Amino acid sequence: MSSDEYEDDKLAFSITRIRNIMKSSPEIGSISHDAVVTMAKCTELFIESLLRSAYDKRTDPKVVMYDDVAAAVQGSPQLDYLHEFIPSKIRVRDLPNFKELFKK
Repeated sequence: MSSDEYEDDKLAFSITRIRNIMKSSPEIGSISHDAVVTMAKCTELFIESLLRSAYDKRTDPKVVMYDDVAAAVQGSPQLDYLHEFIPSKIRVRDLPNFKELFKK
């Protein structure tokens, strides 16, 4: 089956949304259908991998929480680039300790 025949319902993300996100970058010109389908599938596999890692680190046996995803990101050198986007939570009671770190 060629990518032109690839059914949208086999992908977790909308082809149209992926194409719009890709087009939002000013340096991107035309985008082939194959590129959009590939990006959609890559995104799906990335999210699946991230959530599997978070599932393994979960603190609640029934639910994956933000802290679990953050722990998966913070604990993986491969995901260093996501540290700024998915940081560990800082609780208000811990804030004075963090202020001291940033005074230096």
